[in-house]
Order: sequence, then structure tokens, then C-alpha cells
Amino acid sequence: MNTVRVSIAGASGYTGQELVRLLVNHPLARIHRLYGVSSAGESYSSIIPAFNGIVDQQVESIDDIKKED
Repeated sequence: MNTVRVSIAGASGYTGQELVRLLVNHPLARIHRLYGVSSAGESYSSIIPAFNGIVDQQVESIDDIKKED
């Protein structure tokens, strides 16, 4: 089966954190991009220390969401 790339808007909020928690170990999902408003530019693990060493990618500005082909 193919892996699905997942982007999460509002990744640093409560619901976003829960989505990251559920998807980080999901065998068919790969977290592609994380978006946020006030957390843009920071690494995800610096915002949510529980994900230190697990999800260290940078949070992008929610304004940068665009349709990908």
C-alpha cells in the first residue's frame, strides 16, 4: 500500500497535536508539512517538547498553504 503524505493546519493547537500523535506512528501516513500562525518558523519540537527527537520539522506559516499538484 502507498504512504499518504499529510499536512496539518493548526499543528501546534490541541487538535493538531493529537493528529500529529496519531499519525507519527501510523504505518500508512507520513507527516509532510505542519502549519501554524504564531508558531511559524519554529521547530515543532521546540513548541511541543513531547515530540523532541520525534517531529523536529519546521512549522510553516498558515498563509503559505497552497494547492499542490
